[in-house]
Amino acid sequence: MTQLPSLQLLIPYFLCIGALTAYLAHHKRGRSPLWWFFLGFFFGLMALLTLYLLPKKTPETPAEQLPPEKPTILPPMTNRLWYFLDNQDNPVGPMSFSALKNKYTQGYLSKDSLVWNEELEKWTPLSDLKDYHDLITS
Repeated sequence: MTQLPSLQLLIPYFLCIGALTAYLAHHKRGRSPLWWFFLGFFFGLMALLTLYLLPKKTPETPAEQLPPEKPTILPPMTNRLWYFLDNQDNPVGPMSFSALKNKYTQGYLSKDSLVWNEELEKWTPLSDLKDYHDLITS
């Protein structure tokens, strides 16, 4: 007659398998160690094998944890009408800021071109208007 292993040997074995499964689930697979401890305890090596057949779980980032998008704040003079001096020092304009940007893109003015709008006291080189120069050249 064969004798079954005693519970004194089986319980530590299943506790060890459960603990190993929980550890690997948490540290290697990103899964809940509590659930996987019980799965490992009750199903033994089958739970361990299942754990490695499942893909790694990536943590989901809730929407409230994402950084808020920064609103684009344009400098105040972008909504004004602009003028610039062409190669013969003739004023060209009035035009919107986006039209001024298009003229820059087309090569009609450069960073050294003089520009003006009603908030500027005098004709000013585009390169001196740092914020606007960066917006136009980007």
